[in-house]
Amino acid sequence: MLTFNHQIIRSLFVEDSFLDYQLMDSAVRKLNASDYGFYLDVDWARNFDEGLSKAKKGRYDIFFIDYVLNGNTGLDFAGSLANEGASGPFIIMTGYDNLGFVNEALNSGTYDYILKNELTPSLLFRCISYALERKKAEERLKQDDHRGKLEALGQMASGIAHELNNLLQPIMLKADDICDETNNDDVRKKAEIIIDCARSAANVIDDILSFSHIKNKGVDCVDIRKTALKQIGFAREILPKSITFSLSGFDDSDKKLGCQICYSQISADDLFRVFCNLFLNAAQAMDYTGRIDIEFRHIANEHAMDMKGYAVKPKESMEGYAQITIKDTGTGIPSEILPKIFAPFFTTKEVQSGTGLGLSIVQSVVQGWGGSIKATNDKTNGGAVFSILIPCARP
Repeated sequence: MLTFNHQIIRSLFVEDSFLDYQLMDSAVRKLNASDYGFYLDVDWARNFDEGLSKAKKGRYDIFFIDYVLNGNTGLDFAGSLANEGASGPFIIMTGYDNLGFVNEALNSGTYDYILKNELTPSLLFRCISYALERKKAEERLKQDDHRGKLEALGQMASGIAHELNNLLQPIMLKADDICDETNNDDVRKKAEIIIDCARSAANVIDDILSFSHIKNKGVDCVDIRKTALKQIGFAREILPKSITFSLSGFDDSDKKLGCQICYSQISADDLFRVFCNLFLNAAQAMDYTGRIDIEFRHIANEHAMDMKGYAVKPKESMEGYAQITIKDTGTGIPSEILPKIFAPFFTTKEVQSGTGLGLSIVQSVVQGWGGSIKATNDKTNGGAVFSILIPCARP
């Protein structure tokens, strides 16, 4: 059974009748005056279009929707939001006590329905508790199913990668022998091509093995700002000199970015891996000529909780968050692929140029620290922006 810890539950009530709104308002006031363990905050939308507008702009935990709305239905409303990516939970409010309607509502994906003339604080509490508990259970099932598929895929990929590695080793050794033993320049050039291709294949296999065995290495409680600065220095060495760097927030004196000492439980090696992947992506997006801007700042816990766009909502951290933002001067990420870029094996590069695992590995590493990452585009200059949140800890 879901338990509440005096939390605020934000709801949107879409109802075009003022009398029915008053009925709901009266039940909510009585609910909040009782000790049900939570406070229900209700935002009222007076028609279908206003409801859609508010739902797209706001953050709601649950939706109460009138069945009849200006020629539309509450099921139409729930379907419109579902098409926008919202997943409810949706509860239909109706005056119709009809079995056919009930079946239609529940089969359409709504969580529950409430008869308006039977609305009481206790019924409202039971519907909210059931809907939120079901929602949480569905999310757990999705995560477990996704995790299971990735584990199976990882095991298969690992087995294939090991077999391919075993085949590549003699190819590279024999090609090396040909380079050493031949006096024919044409033969040597062809052997060198074989070696280059085999090494590229080995790098692809390394990516697959990294993905199939993603686990955070031993973590230490470190000064995240100093550690990040050190790993940035190492990672930038893999890029050509035509890529320049601009750093801000790494200086003790830069108080406007909240640069007090921040400690975090992370692995320096894994942070290096994160930077390498992000820097290489940025370099390729800029055709290996441009600038990478990196900013470090401390974010208070209450502000981190309000941030939007992160793949995983940040957990509460009493010490706040370290935010590392990496921005390039490339053309940005096309809007149609932004939602997909952290998916395993998703890539826009040519087949021989990558596996599509780099950003998936980055996300898994960051989430393993209890953090989160998001990708956006710079509204001013158009480049890609990756923002990482890492929870701070007591030293």
